[in-house]
Amino acid sequence: MKDLTLERGEPRAVVGDTQVEAALRESEERFGAAVENMLDCLGIYSAVRGDNGRIVDFRVEYVNGAACDNNQMLRQEQIGKLLCEILPGHRDSELFEDYCRVVETGEPLIKQTFFYSDDYAGQRVSRSFDIRAARLGDGFVAVWRDVTETRRAAEVLRESEARYRTLLDASPGFVWHADATGGLLYVSENFHEYAGTSQQRFQGALWKMREVIHPEDLPLREERWRHSVETGEPYDVEIRLRGADGVYRWFLNRALPIRQADGSISGWVGTSTNIDDRKRLEEKLREADRRKDEFLAMLAHELRNPLAAVRSATEVLRRVDAPGSQLPAMRAVIERQTNQLVRMVDDLLDVSRISQGKLFLRKEKIDLSAVVERAVETSQPLIEAGRHRLRVQLPAESPRLDGDLQRLAQAVSNLLNNAAKYTETGGNIQLTVEIAGNEALLRVKDDGIGIAAEILPNIFDLFAQADRALHRAQGGLGIGLTLVKNIVEMHGGRAEAFSAGPGQGSEVVLRLPLAEVAHPAGAPGPAAGPAPAPPSGHRVLVVDDNIDSAESLAMLLEIAGHEVRAAHDGGGAVEVARDFQPRFVLLDIGLPGMDGFEVARRLRRESEMRSAVLVALTGYGQDEDRRKSLEAGFDHHLTKPVDFAVLKNLIDSLSPA
Repeated sequence: MKDLTLERGEPRAVVGDTQVEAALRESEERFGAAVENMLDCLGIYSAVRGDNGRIVDFRVEYVNGAACDNNQMLRQEQIGKLLCEILPGHRDSELFEDYCRVVETGEPLIKQTFFYSDDYAGQRVSRSFDIRAARLGDGFVAVWRDVTETRRAAEVLRESEARYRTLLDASPGFVWHADATGGLLYVSENFHEYAGTSQQRFQGALWKMREVIHPEDLPLREERWRHSVETGEPYDVEIRLRGADGVYRWFLNRALPIRQADGSISGWVGTSTNIDDRKRLEEKLREADRRKDEFLAMLAHELRNPLAAVRSATEVLRRVDAPGSQLPAMRAVIERQTNQLVRMVDDLLDVSRISQGKLFLRKEKIDLSAVVERAVETSQPLIEAGRHRLRVQLPAESPRLDGDLQRLAQAVSNLLNNAAKYTETGGNIQLTVEIAGNEALLRVKDDGIGIAAEILPNIFDLFAQADRALHRAQGGLGIGLTLVKNIVEMHGGRAEAFSAGPGQGSEVVLRLPLAEVAHPAGAPGPAAGPAPAPPSGHRVLVVDDNIDSAESLAMLLEIAGHEVRAAHDGGGAVEVARDFQPRFVLLDIGLPGMDGFEVARRLRRESEMRSAVLVALTGYGQDEDRRKSLEAGFDHHLTKPVDFAVLKNLIDSLSPA
């Protein structure tokens, strides 16, 4: 039994040794395969010692495939050879001493180094390596990696970044970089010079951008920046930044997102450009434009005062003409020129209102035929003066518009006036209205001087005129067509001009949207009220610092049968009103000292004057002026130079029956 046991045990022992050997071989094969397929170079070297026991060289015991590729030698060309045969001059290098130290002391080696070798073309090149080595028996094992290209790329990157930073710092504007969430990572050096900070303070998070942004601009900047970060849309905003001198200056800030291949945003690159000079110039231009508008408004107001006196004096002349005298002819001249001046002043005021965005419409349902009728009535004197033939064609059903009757009539009247001014005596003018789809087309055509092709595209521009010759001026300012264009566009329409050229006449077409509900032609209008009762005389107080205007208007009112007193300043007006107790007060607003608003308020506080009718008779005619008049206690607001017939009708309508 014992022998059998031994016999049975011995094969089991043999089998065990075989399994260990097989496992060892498999492990070695796996290790060998791993080493052979390493990207890093690996070599095993044994020490070669001299008679004195010192290491004189190292013999190659093993190199993997990557090392063969790196050395550009086959494995059999290296195994068994000395390193000095593979790397001439190796024993004189610092690396040889490092390897000796690893073998003698067991201290591992980690080193970055370079040495020269021949490339595939036989050129001598410098190569960089990261090397690790450890003792193995009486030798060492080394692993190294060729990092020549990596270091070269890193160096190129460093040089590129240096050039980039230099370029950014030399840029006249500031350049900055933010992360995907909007946090600032970098601001160019010239910004720190401007703001009086530093990169160190910035990077230490001791400084925030909001410190240099003007407090009034901070909400806008944060809103725009937050929107861009959340949506990925470009960032664009004008804000003021404080300099080291404490002065805020305007900068245009823009940024674009840095997008990855998948579309995600990894950061932002932005610039800040100094636009302070431009902004200050814009402000000066706006200020100049504002002053121009104020000047036009003041000019128009000042012109209205003498015009009021001239118109009143003309009306007086008309009422006292002697039979057979030359006064009627002279009066007609004054009336024509006064009306022309009034039109110019009105145009000046309107273009000023348009440029300030203060021209408003009072829209209602209107017939276009009513617009045409009023425009023709206004332009008739100028058309007759030129002995022109005017032909008006209206459709059977008058187009209905949502519009301002007065403003549209003004636009059409300007077209008729232009046609009359720029057509030779005895010419032809045609006004046609038609319906085209959902639009009303109003055409004014003449056979006058025409428009040159180079002028036609700009004919609606401010101060543009087709012919600036003095004999064609006709008192025009070159703003009539600008008013036409703006009025029509405010009604949702458009204006177009056509001409075949000089001497070929011209045509202007207004396209206006129709109202939703058509109004049949011939429908009865509002019933006329009863004729006013014959006027009876009233006590009327005229207050105006322009003595000629006040006296001429007072004379007219006296001729009409009223008892009239005049005053030329605010304080005098209050005193005269207390004694005179007028039924009507015609009060100028622009009085010296106490203005017309204050005079009206004081008169309303007088118990005897509470029932008096206060009429503002002034050169200020904008909506804001009318609102102030109403608040001060005025009953009516008339703009100089007022037509005496309008004033007379107002007084008659307010007179007791």
